[in-house]
Amino acid sequence: MRTYKVLISIFTMFIIFLISFNNSHAKNGSEIFEEIIKCTNSHIEEYEMCVEIKSNNEDVFKDILNYIYKCRFIQTRNKTNINIYEFKKNNMYLYIESIKNGNNSIVKIKIKEKGRDKEILNIKKDIKDILYKKNINATYCECVKAKTENSIEDINKMVLDLINKNGFKNIETVKIYNGYSTVASTGNLKDTNFNCAVCKYSSGNYILIGIPQINISY
Repeated sequence: MRTYKVLISIFTMFIIFLISFNNSHAKNGSEIFEEIIKCTNSHIEEYEMCVEIKSNNEDVFKDILNYIYKCRFIQTRNKTNINIYEFKKNNMYLYIESIKNGNNSIVKIKIKEKGRDKEILNIKKDIKDILYKKNINATYCECVKAKTENSIEDINKMVLDLINKNGFKNIETVKIYNGYSTVASTGNLKDTNFNCAVCKYSSGNYILIGIPQINISY
């Protein structure tokens, strides 16, 4: 009897370990973002990233601004009295501003690009590295619009299969006038932090993914 109880305990612990392992290895929003584009063989037409930083470190804005200049962006607008800068480079547009809020500053960055090349991904990584070295957290929002040759029904099924397989929760899909809209939450989060729309237009079929929300019009 004692041996039986020991075996049951070991089996229960093993099941708990497997569940914990799967949860810890479930893909986050950004990773599934890439997997959906790859699996659906979609072509990215528009990409947008927004970053919001709240900090009492006054060097953050200056350091990021210096980094942008090093990337050889062309400055198109500058309102130094309210710390607003706009830049462009090839198909990229970049906006950065700093707002004083009591003892803290709020730095907002928006980067948009027609298509998405390697450079914008490097910029995303470098900004994260700057903040990491200063031990500063930030809120990120990524959004992509991609064209696909697949039907909207097939794309919607692929998206649902992928997010279910990767442990997303609170999945809700609704039919909209020209396609489907899906929201979900990753991991143990209760709030929605994954949005996806699959739409059909006269110009073709498109998939839009936003983490946590879609900022591109559709």
